[in-house]
Amino acid sequence: MAYGSYGLYFEKFNSLESRIVDRLFLWRTRLDATLPAGLDRVVHVDANRYFSRSQHARVIDNLARMNVSVLLVDFLFADIINRDEDQQLIDASRKSGNVIYGLRFDSLIDQPVARPLSSDMKPAVAPDANGWPLVFEGDHSSFYNGTSPLTPYSELAAAARGVGFLNIIADPDGIVRSLPLLAMYGGAYYPSLAFRAACDYLNVSAQNVIVEPGIS
Repeated sequence: MAYGSYGLYFEKFNSLESRIVDRLFLWRTRLDATLPAGLDRVVHVDANRYFSRSQHARVIDNLARMNVSVLLVDFLFADIINRDEDQQLIDASRKSGNVIYGLRFDSLIDQPVARPLSSDMKPAVAPDANGWPLVFEGDHSSFYNGTSPLTPYSELAAAARGVGFLNIIADPDGIVRSLPLLAMYGGAYYPSLAFRAACDYLNVSAQNVIVEPGIS
């Protein structure tokens, strides 16, 4: 009955949900005043319109001036669009020194890739171009393998602190309840964007990440 009501009054329920979320945000701003001084903040810039590369560069530069610890960019900059504007983006990323860009695998599969790698399947070109040199203890057979990555173009990746994949995997009912933290590609390991950011923020190097598949 509940699902039926939701289907019949979808727009009204969505509107109500939006108003509830708005109210929660208002309550949160009031609660912030009671939080301990010096608590870390997360700045979320959500672009609901097209940003030029120079505008992205300006956002990165402004956030760097705010001394953010780690700067995640979940846009896929696969190609150079405008040489001047892209150079601004490259320069801002290099100057900031803590920008992590997203890459996307065509798919993540939880079984070994049986076919040999083709010439167009190469690890992402980035400061960690050979993947993350973490410690892997156990069987690789059930570990996630990425296919056909779409990566930041090489000049931008080289100016970044690193890369992390954006793929998510939903449960059979279509709901996302967990995120894969690591994936293999081309014989190397790659972290998710969120996991890479968390490790960088906590100053945990890849060498201090020990993976035991199915355990920890």
